[in-house]
Amino acid sequence: MLKDFFLNEVKNGIKKVMNYTVLKKILLIGFFISAMFILYSVSNIFGVLDIKDSKFVTKNKEYIDAKTILTKCKSTEWFGTDYNMNIYRGCCHGCIYCDSRSECYNIDNFDKVRAKKDVLPLLRDELKRKVRSGVIGTGAMSDPYNPFEKELQLTRHSLELIDAFNFGISIVTKSALITRDIDILQNIKEHSPVICKLTITA
Repeated sequence: MLKDFFLNEVKNGIKKVMNYTVLKKILLIGFFISAMFILYSVSNIFGVLDIKDSKFVTKNKEYIDAKTILTKCKSTEWFGTDYNMNIYRGCCHGCIYCDSRSECYNIDNFDKVRAKKDVLPLLRDELKRKVRSGVIGTGAMSDPYNPFEKELQLTRHSLELIDAFNFGISIVTKSALITRDIDILQNIKEHSPVICKLTITA
């Protein structure tokens, strides 16, 4: 995998500078680590990672049972959302700062992305039953534009339902695939808030 390649490059770079003075060693080792970290981050964000060498390839996609798709937020003050929506479980980014990895959520094998069964009929029924519309947040527990989304299009079709029922949307993602759905986001913007939050860290 590409991650292993970057780690090997860091190790090889460190070996080459071991004959330098102490100060030069510190500076050069820091430079190598920083450079490889940046390269890996950029490659991960913009889809340079070789998905064929990853366990997240489409042919290995899995589905899990789900009873609900939307959960009511306790407060809108922090993120400005009324509901949370997770149509996938798990995430392939491996961010070290990710709160979703916490054991309190009891998500086994968090690094493996799995889609929820019957997500679109479930979401449609839940939206239909809501007395009041609001802003739906997605991306807190799993990136909605993970490698599976390009084929499955569950996020795109969910956005279509959100538009049809006049709800707003707040999206957190690291993927440029979000640009595919600009047309639907523009439609939602005509009647409700649209918030898109992107990060370029690893």
